[in-house]
Amino acid sequence: MKRFLIFCVTLFTACSPYSNNWYEDESFLAGTWNISALEFTSLDCSPYYFYKYEDFDRYDGTVHFYLHQNWFSEEITENFSFERLCEYSRGSIDGNKCVINDSTFYNAGLCEFNNGQFHSSSSSCNITTTNTKEFSIPNDINMNDIYGSEFCTWDFNDEQNSMCGKIYIKSNGNNGAVKMISIATSFNSGCRYMLLIKTSF
Repeated sequence: MKRFLIFCVTLFTACSPYSNNWYEDESFLAGTWNISALEFTSLDCSPYYFYKYEDFDRYDGTVHFYLHQNWFSEEITENFSFERLCEYSRGSIDGNKCVINDSTFYNAGLCEFNNGQFHSSSSSCNITTTNTKEFSIPNDINMNDIYGSEFCTWDFNDEQNSMCGKIYIKSNGNNGAVKMISIATSFNSGCRYMLLIKTSF
């Protein structure tokens, strides 16, 4: 099995370490992918649910796979209302204020507290998060297979705590170039589904 760089996936179980070899045709993953959809559920990862992309939430962001490397990085921007950002910050709403411990924040101040970008026109806050992980996929990757292929992911230097699941890869046109990647990631309280689209080849 060979390593790549990306996010986590479906029906995770602890997985054993894999070799450091790169998949023979690594070019199909390498490059920057746009995040078309992202969804969190409280249910276990399910291939059936995974294809209901029209129901997914929309986020701005990218995932970048590095050529001849076994890691990937992601950047995700999420838009928060004042109420949701207060909840996200583990605070409580008191009229037009958000109270966090002994501190009080108003709209723009709460956004700044979370290192976000405040938009006065919509009274909302954009927060960008970045993440980098190592990963592995098998060298017999299954293209256009509804059952997907196994892959594992872990934080840097923490392979013993790797998690494994499924990556779904769709290729068509341009002599079989990969144009869509689906990833289902299991975590403690449910599953995260992500759809990646490459707009140019």
